[in-house]
Amino acid sequence: MLGHGKSSIINTCVQIVHQADFKNVAGSGKSNYPITMDRTDYDLTSHVVINDNRGVNKMSPEEQEEVAAQMGQMRGQSTVEWDRSVRGKLNLIYQQFNYRPIEITVPVFVYSVESLLTDERYEEIEPFIREAHKITGIYPIIVLTKVGTHRDMADECYDKFKALGANHVFQVENYTVEQHEHHPKTQAEVLKFLDTCLKEVDESIARRATEDPQKKYMDLAMDAVHNIIQKENEKKEIKIQIIKEKCEKSKEEIRRQKNV
Repeated sequence: MLGHGKSSIINTCVQIVHQADFKNVAGSGKSNYPITMDRTDYDLTSHVVINDNRGVNKMSPEEQEEVAAQMGQMRGQSTVEWDRSVRGKLNLIYQQFNYRPIEITVPVFVYSVESLLTDERYEEIEPFIREAHKITGIYPIIVLTKVGTHRDMADECYDKFKALGANHVFQVENYTVEQHEHHPKTQAEVLKFLDTCLKEVDESIARRATEDPQKKYMDLAMDAVHNIIQKENEKKEIKIQIIKEKCEKSKEEIRRQKNV
């Protein structure tokens, strides 16, 4: 989510894993506008990277489609665009048939407990989380941030994400530019989080050894095409409904003028 501490968790992980002094490598900061606009990898080891991403704002269909494409490893490291043409989306699906990723993506959903997890927001997040599991085969690991001064809200968010089906929910008080002194509790929780990510990778490797990659990619591509068609049809239905309403208003206005 936008402004929920994604870049700060990157900084925290880098500092703890590298056992180094704090550096604002991911460019975290306070702003009413998105700070991170590109996808950027930060090396934790020679084989493990943590990826910073543009924050999701409204959970719009365009945002969800773009994140789905990223989790399916159909994007390079570039500026993240939420809205793409149908032709562009289909071209990316075509590319998927010719590309077999060797990386394993572990989806992580960062949520600040300062932001009230309302029923409306919960309903937006639920399909988003389930789609991430469907694409990657790994249920998103939830990282709750800014928990230090919002313990009651943190516990409520924890329970709600668990009810959503999350296997792993971590509560992390990130190091920040203003406050980055070493804290044993933060270090322990971050290392548990990263260890869980690596265990998910091990399980994913074991699953890949027995699955048919062609069938998997065919299924993903067919789902993507279906979603594109469905969303386009929904947009058309909305336009048709608007036209009908305008026609009814016009007819009503004509009848009113005749009566006058």
